[in-house]
Amino acid sequence: MKNLKNVLFGKEFAFETQISFVGLFNAGKTTLVKQLKQISGSTEIIEDEYHPTMGLSMEIFKLGELEVVAADLGGQQSFQESFWKPFVSKSASVVFVFDSADLNRVNEAGDALKKVLKWIPDNCSFLFLANKMDLAN
Repeated sequence: MKNLKNVLFGKEFAFETQISFVGLFNAGKTTLVKQLKQISGSTEIIEDEYHPTMGLSMEIFKLGELEVVAADLGGQQSFQESFWKPFVSKSASVVFVFDSADLNRVNEAGDALKKVLKWIPDNCSFLFLANKMDLAN
């Protein structure tokens, strides 16, 4: 919780363990973060509990020996410059979550991805995750 308090009150914290989860709204970012937290043993998953992330949601948990600070960033277009850019530009890793079942928003997702790729630091790990591949469409 120390890291979360530092974020909220404007102090520096360890960005070397921060992973930013970005993508359009309803792509599955929050579900992914909650699943990772469950795998770490930090929480039990409860279905139908999630609501769209408005702005930012932070989760801190351990994956193996590594303490991870997961920044789940809201997918609405208004959040991309204000929330995504500052977090992505200081993250150790970025996960772009793409809803592969939502064919109507492919161009919008592509535009968002282009922005994110401009903001990531040179030494940052990047994962493009095509989510919802299990759906029929």
